[in-house]
Amino acid sequence: MRTIKLVVAYDGSCYHGFQKQKNILTIQNILEEMLEKLCGEKIAAAGSGRTDAGVHALGQTVTFTTNGRIPCANIVRASRSMLPRDIVVLSAEEMPENFHARFSACWKIYQYKIFCAPRPNPFKMRYSWQLTERLDVQAMNQAAAMLIGTHDFSAFRSSGSVESSPVKTVYEAGWRVQGGEFTFRIAGDGFLYHMVRNIVWSLVQVGLGKRSCADFAAELSAKRCEFLNEPAPAEGLYLEQVFYENYAVIETERLALRKLNYGDLAAVKHFLQDAEVMYAWEHGFSEQEAEAWLQENLRRYIDDGFSYFAAVEKNSGKIIGVMGPLMENINGVKTPGIGYILAKEYWRRGFAREAAKASIEYLYGLGYQRVVAEIRPENISSLKVAAALGMTQQGTLIKNYQGKELVHALYYARQKA
Repeated sequence: MRTIKLVVAYDGSCYHGFQKQKNILTIQNILEEMLEKLCGEKIAAAGSGRTDAGVHALGQTVTFTTNGRIPCANIVRASRSMLPRDIVVLSAEEMPENFHARFSACWKIYQYKIFCAPRPNPFKMRYSWQLTERLDVQAMNQAAAMLIGTHDFSAFRSSGSVESSPVKTVYEAGWRVQGGEFTFRIAGDGFLYHMVRNIVWSLVQVGLGKRSCADFAAELSAKRCEFLNEPAPAEGLYLEQVFYENYAVIETERLALRKLNYGDLAAVKHFLQDAEVMYAWEHGFSEQEAEAWLQENLRRYIDDGFSYFAAVEKNSGKIIGVMGPLMENINGVKTPGIGYILAKEYWRRGFAREAAKASIEYLYGLGYQRVVAEIRPENISSLKVAAALGMTQQGTLIKNYQGKELVHALYYARQKA
């Protein structure tokens, strides 16, 4: 018996949610029907969680078991002609026997989209909550920061849910604005029924000036039904991705370093497009270069086992840069190293040193004996970090950036005893 993991994206507009129901069109019904034809047997699929009617998924995980021998690559190919256009199988892979889409999940990311404009946009009505009022995103982010940490979220749970612990840990929560589109992104180890939509509705009340941040703080510590709340419309909610490994690869006192994913592009572009931050590259990246950088970094996770990680400040849940271990090419030889792309304010607060120290220890833990940092002689901040960690210079390397040949000093961490 094989266990197969699918990652599926879908537009939930025309479906009554993910979960299978009799005589009602759902995502699970459609997937099982397709899989039964492919595998030639009865299939019972399981999702990482149910999404309600009208809710979308960028990366829902689905598992099923089968005696069929169809290769995973063929499942993806065949699904393109067997599924409606609003459901797409992105990937398929064979997993260990005890793997389960729901019970093996460690954490998830959801997105919620709001479109603010003087008049409704008919082309966005299925994919966002449309508002004509203005929102104060600064106030909404101030309130969202209160979600970070472990809390009892009973107050944001709707009735009709499956009985489960209301205590959940939120790792990241915040709003980004582009044009008239507001995107809320929240990462956590689990979510209650309607929890994200209820949180969004309350944050919008703060953004509209109808409630204060102090009111939101009181709601967060309240019990169910102690204040007025209702779920934000389903069409704005997206299940972004489900993860099956621990949130943080490396933890320090103030930072959680986790693997990047495609959904992080909007956050990391903020750093990659800043010429001052990207000093070592001699220019701020274009939109296309930023996307290519992220794709290359994700490929390195597969090839090398590690690369730049998202650096999340624990107190705020904000991505403040990308840092951590990476594989350098020193005169044609792969050598583990450390790197940081970080705004100046965080350099001054010692975050680069904190991440570098933890990254070196992480690489030693993997069995590496030498760890390098390539540093331009004029990069005083990086030189200070190297000195603080006891790294010593052993040679130089010339690298080409933007048509310029630039000298990099090679600093090595002390060999692990």
